[in-house]
Amino acid sequence: MTDNPTLAAIEEEEARLRERLEKLAMFKRLAQELNISLPMGPRATPAPIVTPAPTATPAPTARPAPAATPAPSAPPVPAASAVQTRTHPLPWEIQPARNYDGTFGGLIDAYLSHEASSYRQLKYTVQKNYERSFRRMKGEIGNVAVADFTAQRVQIIYESNWAAGGKIAMGHDMIAKLRLLCTFGSTVLNDDASSRLSAIMGNMRFPKSTSAGSQRLTIEHARAIKATAREHFGWDSIALAQAIQFHFPRLRQSDVIGEWVPLSDPAESDIIRGNEKWVRGLRWSEVDENMILRRKVTIGREQKDMEFNLKRAALVAEEINRVPQSRRVGPMIVCEFSELPWTGNEYRRKWRKVADRAGVPKDVKNAELRKSGESTESDEGIFE
Repeated sequence: MTDNPTLAAIEEEEARLRERLEKLAMFKRLAQELNISLPMGPRATPAPIVTPAPTATPAPTARPAPAATPAPSAPPVPAASAVQTRTHPLPWEIQPARNYDGTFGGLIDAYLSHEASSYRQLKYTVQKNYERSFRRMKGEIGNVAVADFTAQRVQIIYESNWAAGGKIAMGHDMIAKLRLLCTFGSTVLNDDASSRLSAIMGNMRFPKSTSAGSQRLTIEHARAIKATAREHFGWDSIALAQAIQFHFPRLRQSDVIGEWVPLSDPAESDIIRGNEKWVRGLRWSEVDENMILRRKVTIGREQKDMEFNLKRAALVAEEINRVPQSRRVGPMIVCEFSELPWTGNEYRRKWRKVADRAGVPKDVKNAELRKSGESTESDEGIFE
């Protein structure tokens, strides 16, 4: 698996779309065995369902309702000649998005708005990252028909635009998103052009971004950052967050400090600021009397319940022992300025400031750590 959280999210999302495609294929085979006709492919309007006239049912006479009691509410009964037209697809139908016109711009719009798109399941900050990449892609090839794109055109835009100037990581990101769009178009929109381009890209090879030139955070770095944050800046929250992230690399930065999302986000929260709320960060209530932290963690395509023994993590234990019992309520990582959880951008800026002061090299990043042997099926073959 890549160390880049955005690319990891793309890989996980593509894997989910592949699972849907497998389930759809299984349903098609079952429908063929049962001789059930399935409507497939684009169509302007779903076929209307004609509802036969309901037979009259005599009203019960044994227990007539009192005149003062209103009749129980019930759906209106259609007239004998009524024709009801479905406004939503049946579960087994594949509906083309209304705004998909066969271009990459339409495909992007469909991916961002379709009710079956897994984009809706992404974290808010990841969604914003996707939108930035798609805005760029739309500006470059938005008017181009998906059916007109060839392997040669993919290679040209990769070399001349996306990875130009040695920006392999950027090229990797854009190619991964293009491949994700094609998978979505193939599996959700049932678009032949998307299926064709997805197959073409599956046979292409692109350089894989490497970690050359960057260093992994060491325990010496973590200790220096922790001490500097607390002693020089008075930012105990960053010292604790650094300790947790170093000892427990399964916890991403957003798992540790949380994130601020619009009030419309389905996640529940009791911490609200203006039109945003704080979600998904560590809370003291998740730590029991034995200093065991329990929470769900995203691993690959799944969320798993995991336990983290904070007592066995020396750097973490040092920082927690500095926190009075009276302050061990609510979010674990709270900004000293606002007395609210950090925003992601501000935390990263302050972390870099602390790291610079601590003498940590610029090429040492506070990125998620992952086991070196991890990978996903969506990363196999296309990047090398």
